Amino acid sequence: MRKNIPWRRRLAAPKFEDGSVVYLAERSVVQFKKLQATDDSTESRLYLLTGTATIVHKSHGQDEMFVQTPTSKLHSKDGSRCASRVR
Repeated sequence: MRKNIPWRRRLAAPKFEDGSVVYLAERSVVQFKKLQATDDSTESRLYLLTGTATIVHKSHGQDEMFVQTPTSKLHSKDGSRCASRVR
């Protein structure tokens, strides 16, 4: 199931099971392509359709986050902590 979340005013901040947060700026739209959790890992796949997002990924072992925009891709995994801003 895919879900688009448009955000027009203020800041939206969806939080994930692993403690990661995606901060969406005004007039941003993100599509959640995949949100999966198992006993020892999580996998999140997001597509930023428009706008700006600041991503703070807190990986604990095998957690992975994939973020795609119309012009770039970001992948974070393996116990790392990643903070990125994408447009």
